[in-house]
Amino acid sequence: MITTSIFEKKFIAEKARSIKASRILEIGAFKGETTAVLSEIASHNDGYVIAVDPMQWASHPASLGEFIDKWLHPHSYEDAFRRNTSRIPGCPIKLYKNLSTDSELLSDPSETLREFDLVFIDGEHTYSGARNDLQNWGTRVRSGGLILMHDVRPRFPGVMRVFEEYSKLPSIRAHWPKKGSVGVLEILVQQS
Repeated sequence: MITTSIFEKKFIAEKARSIKASRILEIGAFKGETTAVLSEIASHNDGYVIAVDPMQWASHPASLGEFIDKWLHPHSYEDAFRRNTSRIPGCPIKLYKNLSTDSELLSDPSETLREFDLVFIDGEHTYSGARNDLQNWGTRVRSGGLILMHDVRPRFPGVMRVFEEYSKLPSIRAHWPKKGSVGVLEILVQQS
């Protein structure tokens, strides 16, 4: 799946509301549909959303729909991202057109990148990609915050494996998806 389902968007919004998330990071923003949902929550809490996505197609489209979309818009999906996120007034959204593993981004001293209430990971769906995102960005989630991971399902064994590994850590309480494919990692004690 290339984007979150309607059910998953509602679930993500519910989880963000439950912790009054104001500092939100999304890795893998794509066309900004989930970014818009997250920014609506952040705006109610006088917060912001940081979106990290290179805004370029992967070299191998994952589905026929993605292939057609890439053919119609060969260079970027940033216009769709801007359209979808512009409908939520009052919430600052900062887009970093980088990979989540970009060393300059990871070492950026900006206060807005230091700590988050909620991190939504929907980037590279490989074991190393998901693990890097959790190691690099999951450690920036405050105690009591949440990490939401998209596509925790058999189609993406690397994502499932990383989620399972993190679910065993004593500083985390894991909630496997019951419907949809969004797994929840509740941060009991902030990792370092």
